[in-house]
Amino acid sequence: MLLLLIGAEFRPVTAQPKPAERTEFELKAAYLYHFAQFIEWPAEAFTNSQAPIVIGVVGKDPFGKVLDDTVRDKTVKDRPFVVRRLSGTEGIKDCHIVYVSSSEKPRLPEIIRLLNDESILSVNEDVQFTRLGGVVNFMMENKKVRFEINMAAAEKARLKLDAQLLRLAKISRHSAE
Repeated sequence: MLLLLIGAEFRPVTAQPKPAERTEFELKAAYLYHFAQFIEWPAEAFTNSQAPIVIGVVGKDPFGKVLDDTVRDKTVKDRPFVVRRLSGTEGIKDCHIVYVSSSEKPRLPEIIRLLNDESILSVNEDVQFTRLGGVVNFMMENKKVRFEINMAAAEKARLKLDAQLLRLAKISRHSAE
């Protein structure tokens, strides 16, 4: 399924959709779900074997109900999903995937420092994100959502990334602080 997302084009929210087209944030929500299928967190990242995978959205939420709908009733390795909206950084360390909204651009260095020693998949869409030490950067290429993975940051976060995921990504090795 992740491979199918790579070829999917997005449509601007204002355009009339064709049945097979998805909006940019529908695609990004699907990526967040699928990333969880291809990542192994260290055991201590969860409070117990039934603990959910928590996706946190920091800042202004660009997904609306799309992210909730995408992960509703889905599980990965018998773990359900929980989506939390965070207006600040309180509760950020309780997440497994953190999507940092573009509204938080001025605070990116601070947020990345906060996540620096945590087993959290950090995701954003700013070209500087992986250079600052973030793990995944969404980027648009020819109206398609692509992603870059900072391997140094993923390793520092103790996240094991499946080879299938890595084959689809642009790989960088920006040193995480």
